Amino acid sequence: MDHVRRRFEQALEYDKEKASYALEEMKKWYDVEKQAKQEGLSAEQRFPLRLEKTVPAMKAFGAWLSGQLPHVLPKSPLGAAITYALNQWPHFEPFMTDQRVELSNILIENAIRPVAIGRKNYMFIGSHEAAKCAASIYSLVATAKSHNVDPFVYINDLLNRLPNASNLDIEQFLITAWKPQETK
Repeated sequence: MDHVRRRFEQALEYDKEKASYALEEMKKWYDVEKQAKQEGLSAEQRFPLRLEKTVPAMKAFGAWLSGQLPHVLPKSPLGAAITYALNQWPHFEPFMTDQRVELSNILIENAIRPVAIGRKNYMFIGSHEAAKCAASIYSLVATAKSHNVDPFVYINDLLNRLPNASNLDIEQFLITAWKPQETK
């Protein structure tokens, strides 16, 4: 939804009334999600709130978008924003039906940005095997971060303990079961 919102922000200069309406509607949805997070609601707990407040507003907004399309110039900033929103609309359906789906994907985008930015640099990593090693390290770091574990501590512990571990010990090193080794 963040990209749709940005398109309407860009259309403010072209048609302030309609673009402002779109932005105000989207703000209401973000406010519902923000309120739920501030109250510490789980995805399961916030879903009824979403169904009550956000989903009907989103459906009405989708109808408004469809109704506006014939009345705007397709290549205008507002026309482009409306067309983009309608093209993306099927991707918002899961938000309305699945409690786990977030309204904003900005956290995911921020998480993958370093990989996207460095993509050209990876062409010169040396070899296919070196690229596979780098990908493994990125995966370990990202997995540790997603579990609120300091990647340096986790990888350092793996490098120190894994060489002496047997195959039967491997499960304790999975991020979901891992506990840092106690220092003596």
